Amino acid sequence: MPETRLIYLADREGDIYDIFFEREEFLRRDELAADWLIRFRDDRNTIDGQKLKTVVENAPEISHVEFDLAPARGRKKRHVVQTLRVARVVLNPPRRTGKKFAPVEITALLASEETPPAGEDPIEWLLLSGVHVETAEQAEEILQWYMVRWQVEIFFRILKDGCKIEKLQLEHDRENRGSHCSVHDHRLAHFVPDYTGQGVSGAAV
Repeated sequence: MPETRLIYLADREGDIYDIFFEREEFLRRDELAADWLIRFRDDRNTIDGQKLKTVVENAPEISHVEFDLAPARGRKKRHVVQTLRVARVVLNPPRRTGKKFAPVEITALLASEETPPAGEDPIEWLLLSGVHVETAEQAEEILQWYMVRWQVEIFFRILKDGCKIEKLQLEHDRENRGSHCSVHDHRLAHFVPDYTGQGVSGAAV
């Protein structure tokens, strides 16, 4: 589908330099390459010797967003207001035996809750991407991508833990299979809006 945009989303375990580098190699060869958005894990050096996180922490504010944070284990549902900062940085490549990397330019987006409620840990995400971000709207879209990934995880957790989907025996006859699925559909209709109904509203700085 020519109008389809491919986006690779990953949490901290996906913070691997190979992913950043290989996408640039695909583009250099004029080949199709998915955009990527990965949550920060390693505080790498930039090409000019600074630390990645320090650079984006000192970047100017580009927007503010707010949303309702879904409840989780040990955390109640609450309203969150985050400040967005964006920096475009060139990473110093790692040294690895048997493979040579070139510097890669990436976008770092910091979404930080600067005034959390008393007794609550601030909600902060540092996201990395190959996508250029120049406006508040683009920054908010990147954040929404990450939150969609979070919602997908919650959806599958509901399937596994709430609906016990792994226990659904597909060997039943067609009539019984339909009744099982209708029960699961009803449960999903009840749970999903409560746990994944997160939308981001933003205000440019």
